[in-house]
Amino acid sequence: MFGGEGLVKKRSFLLATFVAASVVLLGVSGPAQAAPTGCTTGATGYTAGAYCESGTGQFRAKTRCNKPWAPDYARYGEWMGVGTWTSFAKCDNGHLAFNPTWETR
Repeated sequence: MFGGEGLVKKRSFLLATFVAASVVLLGVSGPAQAAPTGCTTGATGYTAGAYCESGTGQFRAKTRCNKPWAPDYARYGEWMGVGTWTSFAKCDNGHLAFNPTWETR
């Protein structure tokens, strides 16, 4: 009778240890991080563009737009794959694009 209880406790301990170790291992490894590199930006008029030529993941253009006598606002381009196309962020007509940059994922 004592041997049976001890065996159950030992199995429970081993199972709990295995579950705890699995949680730790799963918590340490996460999704891979995207890292586009070689990115450049520019702005002219009401449009800003961004292009990333190497690395992995995706990028998109981001710009601030100057709306006269009102708060500035942000605009974003479409997500693009590295080395494919230029992402364009467009402000409303008459609102100049400034401070162009890019976001990655």
